[in-house]
Amino acid sequence: MRDFLISDNKLIVTPEAQNARVFPFARDRARRFFMEFKDVEFDFNGQIGFILIHTGKENLPSHSIADGFLFEQTFDEYIRLGRLGALPKPIG
Repeated sequence: MRDFLISDNKLIVTPEAQNARVFPFARDRARRFFMEFKDVEFDFNGQIGFILIHTGKENLPSHSIADGFLFEQTFDEYIRLGRLGALPKPIG
């Protein structure tokens, strides 16, 4: 998880999540949320290029959530494929 927190292109928050009318979930909030898991390792059978967060709610000190997708491609590859009309499918 630490790799996703230190890289600018591994943890991406959609504009819709960032600009939500209630509980906007901008990058700083996403980083703060995921910092709680910075020392956690998880097993995943495959390569993870980036996490795309589409929904989030920071409600500290109460329950907070983040929901998104894992992609095998890097964010740059994802953008390039999207321009070609071939957005990759999430792997998790």
